[in-house]
Amino acid sequence: MHWNATPFLSRKFRTLAAAGALWLGGSTALLSQVITNFTPAYGQPGTWVTVYGSGFYYTGYTVDPVTAVQFGTRPAQFSVTADNQLVAMVPTGATTDYIRVGKPGRSWVYSPRPFTVIGPGPYITGFSPANGNVGTLVTIEGVQFTGATTVQFNGVPASGFFVASDTLIQVNVPAGASTGPIAVGRAGVGTNVSSTFFYLPPVIDRFEPTNGRPGTLVTLYGRNLRGATEVRFQATPATFEPPTTNTILRAVVPLGARTGPLRVVTPGGVFVSSSSFVVRPAITGFSPTAGPPGTVVTITGANLDVAPVSVRFGDVAATVTQVSFDRLTVTVPAGATTGPITVTTADGSDVSTDLFYLPPRVDSFLPTNGPPGTPVAIAGQNLLGTSAVLFDGVAATFLPPTSSTGLVAYVPAGVTTGPLTVVTPGGSTNTGSRWFYAAPVIHSFSPMHGLPGTNVVITGANFRGTTAVRFNGVPASFMPPTNNTTLVTTVPGGAQTGPIEVVTPGGQAVSGVPFALDYTADLRLEGAPNVIVTRLGSNFTATLNLRNTGPYVATNVLFEIQWPAALQLRSATATQGSVQVEPNRARLSVPSLNLVNPVSVTLTWAALGWGWFTNLATLTGAYTDPTPDNARWAVVVLVEPLPLLSVQALPDARIRVSWPVALTNYVLQYRSLVSPGVWSNYPVAPSVGTNERFVIEPIQTNGRMFRLRRQ
Repeated sequence: MHWNATPFLSRKFRTLAAAGALWLGGSTALLSQVITNFTPAYGQPGTWVTVYGSGFYYTGYTVDPVTAVQFGTRPAQFSVTADNQLVAMVPTGATTDYIRVGKPGRSWVYSPRPFTVIGPGPYITGFSPANGNVGTLVTIEGVQFTGATTVQFNGVPASGFFVASDTLIQVNVPAGASTGPIAVGRAGVGTNVSSTFFYLPPVIDRFEPTNGRPGTLVTLYGRNLRGATEVRFQATPATFEPPTTNTILRAVVPLGARTGPLRVVTPGGVFVSSSSFVVRPAITGFSPTAGPPGTVVTITGANLDVAPVSVRFGDVAATVTQVSFDRLTVTVPAGATTGPITVTTADGSDVSTDLFYLPPRVDSFLPTNGPPGTPVAIAGQNLLGTSAVLFDGVAATFLPPTSSTGLVAYVPAGVTTGPLTVVTPGGSTNTGSRWFYAAPVIHSFSPMHGLPGTNVVITGANFRGTTAVRFNGVPASFMPPTNNTTLVTTVPGGAQTGPIEVVTPGGQAVSGVPFALDYTADLRLEGAPNVIVTRLGSNFTATLNLRNTGPYVATNVLFEIQWPAALQLRSATATQGSVQVEPNRARLSVPSLNLVNPVSVTLTWAALGWGWFTNLATLTGAYTDPTPDNARWAVVVLVEPLPLLSVQALPDARIRVSWPVALTNYVLQYRSLVSPGVWSNYPVAPSVGTNERFVIEPIQTNGRMFRLRRQ
């Protein structure tokens, strides 16, 4: 590589010496190399290029010359001609790239723009004018035009062009040309295409769609659309995609656009379509978003004022009171239901994406009772957009309604009897006195016992709507409950001890413990003697009267009597009911024993053994007996052997007179045969054996008669 800087160096030092001072600072250009420009901007390999800048020879005021120059990565021959200038030759093999210079041990410094390497053929540097119609005379500037064989406008050949010099061509725009680059070619060498376009006037042939709202993408079909700088809908500028072809351009309908022609501007001119793009009305919002009929609503949007203008809430027409391009004022009509708002003008219609919500209404629901999880169908109006369903205040899950007239909700856990509430953006409503009934539950009641007429407070759940209260099946009066947890009722006449039952439309509840009725009935057993004496083998009868001395009629009365095995029941009858006989036991059940008519029971036994026996009788009922002792009776039976004497002759002229030992209430008497009418008690107490009593005496000369006499 050759470079020569000696003449420059001597001049530099001479300048510094003449100044009589050292370098003390100043431009940082002396501290390192900088490229600011170069000329020419293009050239073939072998072309000398002058590079301008600073620091090409010095760093500060130290000699530090550039040691390398490259075009891209291709080393170039160069010569430093001054600290701010060097010349370099475009090297063979170079391509369009940046010029860079370097010093040992430091980074490359690059040119601010690439150097364009051209070939041996034509090279276009510019043309004028930049736009025109077919036939327009265009002057093309460049280099190496001598011998040019073709000139093209975006690929369309131009005939009759004139090569005025190696750097100048004049040509008329050919028929069929379209916006695009100009190309100049020379046979056997190559063709060069301009870096900029020649623009012909744009043309719009058609566009699709032919109508739409702001935001609609519209495709324009035509010619010479490349380079478009502006698209307008009527007079409103629109955003568009820079076209990549001459025939298609895509633009978005802008906000504020009105119905009218489309206008396209390019460097080649302006074109206005012969047909209009119809901008349909567009609803962008409304306020308020909910309200009852009569509410004044402001609708915002665009193209809302092309008469005639009409507005509908769902299917119901509304009165329009104010009209402007971007705003309508209307009144919600009677009969309107939740739904979108529709605006219609001469240019078309638009339906709001959001719904206008009217106050909800619940007309009915089924079923009206059920356990948690039960689906409940709710019918009404304006149910779209439902955000909550409550069962007496308890939130429930539900299926988002797809119509304004119905929805399905599921009975929640913890539900209590009460109204249903539906909440929508239009407000909330509840069913008032039309309740969903949950199953009633009895937790407790107080008092837990009493007489008819007693007020009983029942606590539990879901008592509202109670239709019946029963005490052991007997209907009772009650105060209609005003809440779900408390119910006041009165013990009815005729009620018996048993559970309390509460009935509602949601079901029935039965208490786990009975309510005890404090009835009393003084039952008595009367009639039979306390001691009955009979003889062995004989029958004896006892009659007992079953009596109730009140104060209440006794219910579920049971008479029961038991006896020992030595007695055998022969018969048992009663004036009411039938006596049930078991071994050594008899029972009589009397469902009701009043205070007037006692019941008599007559029983007959046979005495199969002798001795003292006790028959135990009891009388019980369902009510408390204030004097239970008089409802028990002990029938004591003395069964005596037959009063027979046995006389036995003994040795030594004696006799032994004996009788059964059980005859304790008998006395032995005697008389002589000579005085038959006089009986006397035997003067000596008898001896007592195991089974008999006896006396022993000598045989009397006059003879004796003996007998037993009851005391």
